[in-house]
Order: sequence, then structure tokens, then C-alpha cells
Amino acid sequence: QAGLRLERWYKPEVMEQAQKLDLTLGQLLIQAARENGLDGVHRITSANVRQVLQHAFPPIRASFSYADIGGILSNVANKFLAAGFEAVEQAWRQISEIRPLKDFKTLTIYRLTDDAIYKPVSAAGEITHGSLGEESYTVQAATYARMFVLTRQDMINDDLGALQDIQRRLGLGAAKALNSIFWQTFLANTDFFTSGHGNVATSCSLSLANLGTAIKAFREMKNADGSPVGVQPKIILVPPALEAVALNIANSTEVRDTTANTKTGTTNIYKGMFTPVVSAYIGSVIGGTAGSDTTWYLLADPRELPVAVVGFLDGKEMPTVESAEADFNVLGIQFRGYHDFGCALAEYRAGVKCTA
Repeated sequence: QAGLRLERWYKPEVMEQAQKLDLTLGQLLIQAARENGLDGVHRITSANVRQVLQHAFPPIRASFSYADIGGILSNVANKFLAAGFEAVEQAWRQISEIRPLKDFKTLTIYRLTDDAIYKPVSAAGEITHGSLGEESYTVQAATYARMFVLTRQDMINDDLGALQDIQRRLGLGAAKALNSIFWQTFLANTDFFTSGHGNVATSCSLSLANLGTAIKAFREMKNADGSPVGVQPKIILVPPALEAVALNIANSTEVRDTTANTKTGTTNIYKGMFTPVVSAYIGSVIGGTAGSDTTWYLLADPRELPVAVVGFLDGKEMPTVESAEADFNVLGIQFRGYHDFGCALAEYRAGVKCTA
């Protein structure tokens, strides 16, 4: 199991059989080689490592393998990859709509309708048509990938930890790439959050009083037909520097004013109304010149109206890892991980940007 809790993916009876096998990396490779005709080998050495690999990865699957040892290693690798992928910040998931993409072509998604308000049905029973607005946004998938090699030395040493490390790194690398692309896209929002859209509040550092200002701006945004958007703000997105303030606003039962001779209610009227979401990628340290330790966002639930969208080819949210014998000039097993996704800003009426 090499430190991975496989119980998440396999039934108890499968785990019981796996415990009986308890194969090491070397034993796994040798067993696969024996299935393909190799005899008389009990452990991998410097003299037989090439022979073992040639039988474990038969010539008929000289390219990337999807069966036998290649399939086994790929299946196990995908589990470690998932663990590595999920270990990285997932804040993007909390504020985005996730969409399946059928190919790599640009997908155009239309915004709210210009005229969707119900009209009276005429005496003749005729229903008038609504119309789609011209506002739209696009998302397009691209492929991101990385490769590593499990070396001849790792195999001779029977180093299962090296195999685990490669798989974990492929998962971590995929998650970091997705975060980097998503938040770069999100922070490139100067034409998205504008006074013309009514979704930006200036001189609005995060506080109870200014939260009220942001809520007012959010509720006063209009559809293209002039009607209220009608969606409620649900999320406070903040950089790490504002995490404590956001948690305090969201969870405090009481708010006390210590100013002399001031009488005020002590109930926190916003308690439980908003979910704080923290991302290191929008702060000044990681976000770069576009990031800020004082800028925060009030957002809608993405299930109701998404401020951003992440599209995955064929709906596959996790990256994929595959294995094969390395190229002829390298003694080892190569692993490649790849991920097909695209990110875009979506509905500008789904959020308000607040700057200090």
C-alpha cells in the first residue's frame, strides 16, 4: 500500500486478498515478466533488469501500455496521483461551475437572457418568446502534462517509495498547474469587475460595515432587461491576510462596540450567512502584481450563478497517469501524467470585487 489508504477505492474482500499477496515493486515486475514467458528470475539485478522489463512490457505494447503490468502500475499510480492532487488547495472548486467539454474547440456559453420575465398569455393562448442576450463567455480545454522515470537503480533496490513519490509528484504537479491557470485567469479581471457593471466597491476594506456596502452593491446589480438579478451572495473570497477577519465575521455570535456612551445591538446579523473561502493564489505573495492582501470578493453560490467556470475534457476532473518501459536509451519505467482543462471568468453579476 506504500502509505496510501486504498480502502477508499477497494472493497474489504479485495483488500483482504491484496494483503495476502503483499508484493514489492520487484516482485510485481517479475510476476508480470513470468506471465509473459520469463523463467528462472527471482529478483531484479543489474544483469537482468532489461530482460525483466522487456517481458513485463511485451513488444506488442512497445508504446504506452494499458494492460498487464502497465495497466496495473497505471491503476495504482492513479490512486496515488489522486491523493497528491487532492492535497493541494481546492478553493477554485468552491467558487466555480464545473462543466464537461466534449473536445478542444472553444465552447461559447451565453449569459442570462435579455428578456426572460413571464408575460401575460393572450386570449388566443399565444405565449411570447423570450430572447437570448448577446452577452457570452467562452472556455476552451488545453492539455498540460509531465513525465518522470522510475530508474534502473530504483528497481534493483526494490524501492517502492520511489514509485510512490513519482505518482504523488504527478498529482501535485497537476493540481498546482490547475490552480496557477485558474487564479491567473480569475485575477485578470479588470474588465470584468467594473463600475459600468456595478460589481466593484472601492474604499471597502473587509469589515462588518463594509460587508453591508458590498451586499448592497451585489443586490442592486441588474439583468440586461433592467430587473434585479435576484441571486443571493453566499461566499466571501479572501486572501490569507484576511482569513481571520472573514472567519470572525462569518462565525461570531456577538459584535460589541466599546465606544463610550454608544448603545448598539450585540447580535452579529451576518452570522452563518456567508461561507469564507481562502486562497493563497489571490494574495500578494503568490498572486504577484495582480494579487492583493486587502482585496476581497463577495460571490454567489456557483450552483446558482458562477463567477468562473472550469471545463474538463469528457468531464474527467482528475489527471491521468500512464506507464510504459522507458525509451531504449534509458533503463527504467516511464510515467506520464496529463490533464485536459480550461478556465474562464463567467457571470459578472455573480460577484462584487471590494478594494481597500
